Amino acid sequence: MAFPLCNDDDTASPDDPIHTWSSLMVEASLRNKQQLINPHHYAEWMREAGFINVQREEFKWPTNRWPRDKKLKMLGMWNQANMLDGLEGFAMGLFTRALGWQPEEVQVFLAGVRRDIHDTRNHNFFRL
Repeated sequence: MAFPLCNDDDTASPDDPIHTWSSLMVEASLRNKQQLINPHHYAEWMREAGFINVQREEFKWPTNRWPRDKKLKMLGMWNQANMLDGLEGFAMGLFTRALGWQPEEVQVFLAGVRRDIHDTRNHNFFRL
């Protein structure tokens, strides 16, 4: 899964908590040298390492069940469960160590992110 979070149909705002979370995750990962944007470079790096016939295939990984397509809707339901179960774990260490947040600040902020994860009006996805 590659950050940042995407939305290609203007159903969400860059100011939404989930998009702010995504931007902060990228910022914190860069500071912590755990770059969440690296998947975008994998094919290029493999070619540079000498691999040939490298194929890059990109998929949308919805954040919830918003898609009409049955397969994407199912993937979105799985991703929603994964995100909700892991959200605190994904953010807590990076936000407190790399961004200097207090654990309580992270908890309060994540409440808005959880609301956005549930909101099927916003057609957010990650590139996979």
